[in-house]
Amino acid sequence: MKLSLVFIALLLWQPTFLFTQNAPEVLPDGGGVAPEVSPGRCLSDADRAQIQAAIDANIISLRAEGKMPAEWTEATTVLSWPLEASPELPFQNYYGISGFVDLDNSFNVIQDYACGFRTYDGHQGTDYFTWPFPWYQYENNYVSVIAAAPGFITYRQDGHYDKSCDWNGNQDWNAVYITHADGTTAWYGHLKQYGITDKPLGATVEAGEFLGYVASSGRSSGPHLHLEIKSPSNGTIDPYFGDCDAQTNLVSWMDQGPLREPTINALMTHDAIPVHSCPGSNESPNFAFQFDLGDPIIVGAYFRDQLLATITDYRILAPDGTEVDSWFHFSEGSYNGSWWYWTRNLPASAEAGEYTVEATYEGQVVTRVFAYGVVSGIDDSDLAKNFRLTPNPTSDRIYWEEDVFMASKVAVLDGRGKLIFQRQTENSPNFVDLTTLPKGLYFLRFETEEGSLTRRVVKQ
Repeated sequence: MKLSLVFIALLLWQPTFLFTQNAPEVLPDGGGVAPEVSPGRCLSDADRAQIQAAIDANIISLRAEGKMPAEWTEATTVLSWPLEASPELPFQNYYGISGFVDLDNSFNVIQDYACGFRTYDGHQGTDYFTWPFPWYQYENNYVSVIAAAPGFITYRQDGHYDKSCDWNGNQDWNAVYITHADGTTAWYGHLKQYGITDKPLGATVEAGEFLGYVASSGRSSGPHLHLEIKSPSNGTIDPYFGDCDAQTNLVSWMDQGPLREPTINALMTHDAIPVHSCPGSNESPNFAFQFDLGDPIIVGAYFRDQLLATITDYRILAPDGTEVDSWFHFSEGSYNGSWWYWTRNLPASAEAGEYTVEATYEGQVVTRVFAYGVVSGIDDSDLAKNFRLTPNPTSDRIYWEEDVFMASKVAVLDGRGKLIFQRQTENSPNFVDLTTLPKGLYFLRFETEEGSLTRRVVKQ
């Protein structure tokens, strides 16, 4: 009887679903699950013993030197968010969570704090992976690791290779260890080589203070932060509260958030299919923000916690705001991280100008502007229409007229949209020097009070 009722309910629901969608469902041309970054334990028992011995020895020495209190306080540690995105990040969001602490000590049996299975056997921390394009974020230092709570630096490891793609190579990671006033210690691992804080052992750090950059040092298959909390007796603490976690009274989050947070991390346009791979030299974002008339536009959407049976609506809007294309996508699974792309062709009657692709998902609306038949981010303005780069093509320097165009910042990007360098324009010469760059296509992006303007440059 229950089965029959469910079947009847589905029949009643399905027509409503179909007729509430004004746009057609279009299956993506490709995409899938974000690359897994941590399929197992990233530290061996020997590693842990060595690290803990070093922390214990340093605490004894620091106390003897009067740099740490002799006794732990009874106050419990409250954690704030351990990551911070750069203002230059071109995405709406930057991370996902691939695994929590495994709270079942049985071999080959797993359980997370919510009584689910979002963890790995024997995993003793929480893994936050950068997404999308983790190597693009790595190269540009877009995501910093910051202290989740105040404390003392009681150990640090640096100088190790930070572009690991598997578990068979380098074993040592770069990490910072912060011991809190109650004797608990936070381990921040897989950090970038030579990019961690220069504060010495015994130095104090405040919550939110810079510790390093997200990378892939040690046993790792991609850039992510491994955050692990240890008790004064070296027990593992899971700071997440849930039905299957009985130890959150020791360390907890100031603002934990839900288990799943369905989010569009990025909505991008591309001129070729994006490639997600490791090492970073194999990752190709293929970002494109300018297209010639008649060019296909590849629309890529990148999600955190995309859920089964949820819908994303897509639209492409002409310069005057009218809709020229629309479709929707029905998610056939739940994913820690996911991505999908569609190759869209604008109507033959589409005029040149700035178009907007829009995605709506679970109440979130994300847009991305691209130029179609023009090479400008603000071409409707008189300044943009008069703006010129000379000489173009160039073999060395390329100039712009200061009295025609006022910009606060100029950036040079390669043909895939990857940032090469950027600088402020105030009190600086009105040119950039491309002498050391290989021949090829580049973009100069100028930031102004009106928005941004991008120009193609050919280095010959």
